[in-house]
Amino acid sequence: MIALNIIFLIFLLDIFLSSFRTLYFFQLKEYRFDKIKTAFLYEGQFSKYFTFYRSLLYICAMLTFQIGSEFFIYPLLLSFLFNLYQTYNLGFLRPKFTSKSILVTLFHFIILSQFFLLNINSFAMETVYLLLPISATLSMTLFKPITFFIKILKIKQAKKHLTENFKDLKVIAVTGSFGKSSTKQFIGKLTQSLNSVVIPGNLNTEIAVSNFVLKRLPKHTKILIVEMGAYTKKEILRITKITQPDISIVTAVDKMHLTLFKSLKNIFKAKSEIIAGLKPNGKAFFCLENSNIKDFLKFLHENYPLDNRFLTVSNSKKSDFKYSYVSSGFKHNLAILDSNFKFQLPFEYLIPNLILAILVASELNVSNKDIQKALNEINQLELNIDYFENSKYKVLNDSYNSNLKGFQYAINFSKNIKSTKKILLNSGIKELGKESKDIHRDLYTQAAKVFDEIILNANYLKKYIPKKYKAKFKVINSSKKMQEYLNEIPKDTYITVEGRNFSNVIPFLKQK
Repeated sequence: MIALNIIFLIFLLDIFLSSFRTLYFFQLKEYRFDKIKTAFLYEGQFSKYFTFYRSLLYICAMLTFQIGSEFFIYPLLLSFLFNLYQTYNLGFLRPKFTSKSILVTLFHFIILSQFFLLNINSFAMETVYLLLPISATLSMTLFKPITFFIKILKIKQAKKHLTENFKDLKVIAVTGSFGKSSTKQFIGKLTQSLNSVVIPGNLNTEIAVSNFVLKRLPKHTKILIVEMGAYTKKEILRITKITQPDISIVTAVDKMHLTLFKSLKNIFKAKSEIIAGLKPNGKAFFCLENSNIKDFLKFLHENYPLDNRFLTVSNSKKSDFKYSYVSSGFKHNLAILDSNFKFQLPFEYLIPNLILAILVASELNVSNKDIQKALNEINQLELNIDYFENSKYKVLNDSYNSNLKGFQYAINFSKNIKSTKKILLNSGIKELGKESKDIHRDLYTQAAKVFDEIILNANYLKKYIPKKYKAKFKVINSSKKMQEYLNEIPKDTYITVEGRNFSNVIPFLKQK
């Protein structure tokens, strides 16, 4: 009897660990079926959160039970040990506590418990694990109508709140495949004298924007800077209906979220919604040096003929505004708007986004003198990319996200760093679909020419490693093993952290 109780306790621990890991993953993918499907098909997530080998163990347990064998216990124990090993490698993963995650988690365990209580035997114990992802999916699905109703209600409230209480509010909308966050921060800095407010972090969905407007928007706000993200069509359009932008910016349009959008043309359509939602007397700014902006403008002119709201800036004469700049290290001298602006910025590839911010500030009647005053402090902004040094490491931290342009810039930036050893930590670029292989292989080939070692954090990335440089690559998918690896590297090592899944190593690197 005691032995059976111990086995039952082990089974419960096994199910709890597996459930929390699965629900953590669902929350990480924002409870969206399209993102969950993409992660399973292209990012090797199935084996990480619902292991095929453990499923085989449970099937073996069921078969042995059916033939009356008492050895069904051993596959269950092996499954539990494997679960502990995964927990050791990945850490204890659980969803963050929100009202939605708590309800989904509770409902998930209710579904599992009901099945088990109806069949209190070993067969039920073995089958519960196989039903675990189905139960999690079902609980998530059942809450979809509730969350949809709450979302619609909050969106209406947010729109009404802005219309009734912020009649003189100017809204600046920013979208793009990348560069959104840095651009909105630049605009916020340059317009701070106008009582501007930037919606922080990655709060770029319709529900996130609505929640901010209802709960956190100060009454004195005159300028609201909104980042607008999208995984499917109509998402940006719905955000513009809440905020009704006076000025829109598209930073860049490139091959991001291809598994969801399928093609660059569909991404064009999604990003163009920021124009569809722009006020009739509004303006939209574009920097022609940013990725695919020229082609995107052609697409816009086909769909919005004779629209005079589009304003362009470039380093050539074929634009509404022209700029030029010279750089010396991190110091830059920018000529635009009949003025010369001086500022310090470690990352040159962000300058086109800063130029867009300067044009927006000028459009809002911020004087060139005040723009320069703000530019004097622009290097104090906490951007999503930063560079720091300590007694042991030199680190380029691009762990907020990974995209094509940022990755390529990180490689080029690293060429000029002098150090005894150069290491790249990379977790891949997500949601590239069928183009993932070609894009990753090209980037890894470029990286292998610059870095001495390249550390990947997922086994599925190994298929993208170019054979010529295979010796430079290594997979480390355990936090503890990663710390051990970093402790052993020599002083004066330069490390580039490229990708969100390595963000947990940044605090460790800063402590040294």
